[in-house]
Amino acid sequence: MDFPVLLSFAYDRFRHLQFVRTGSEVGILRDFLSFDDPSSPLYGRSVLEITLPRFTQEQSIDFLKKGFSEIGMMVSDGLIERAVSKLDGIVGWLTAFGYRCYVQQTASEEVLESVLSQARQMIYEEIQEIIRYSENFKYVLKALAQGASTWKSIKEGAEFLSRKRMTDTSFNRLLTNLVRMGYVEKVPLNGYKLIDPIVADVARAL
Repeated sequence: MDFPVLLSFAYDRFRHLQFVRTGSEVGILRDFLSFDDPSSPLYGRSVLEITLPRFTQEQSIDFLKKGFSEIGMMVSDGLIERAVSKLDGIVGWLTAFGYRCYVQQTASEEVLESVLSQARQMIYEEIQEIIRYSENFKYVLKALAQGASTWKSIKEGAEFLSRKRMTDTSFNRLLTNLVRMGYVEKVPLNGYKLIDPIVADVARAL
């Protein structure tokens, strides 16, 4: 099925129909839908893109406190702060923790660890799929997880771990794809870092 063609057909014929697509792999989604490509069936269509940035520590704590308050659960500040420190400000992980507490009707270290375990397994399986295309993805991720943060240091780290040279072009393609897939983000001063600590934990263990 050609999904862009299907969306274009629905867009043109059903005025009150709206589509919502969510996910972390924003770059891949843009490439797939190709709104800016004149040859794409969706070229020129009106699109509203909402980017939800990582929460600050204060925002993350407030997010969980308000969520637990809305469902009538009493959760200690200590557990909330530990959850925020381990899940960072990634809204998806924070939501998963809150939802798991709601479903199990308890908030505990065990629930937090179960969310972390599930998240690590999910990320591990996703990364294994990426590595199928090129094992060098593993070395780039490990270099980032070990603290490399500049283009040069990441490349040198990946080459050291893989014990082989990478051309600038091939390495740049790997790094760019990891950014597009949502595992790596650019930071000020031309730096790079893994998107969240759970990805870093998984990458270190590869």
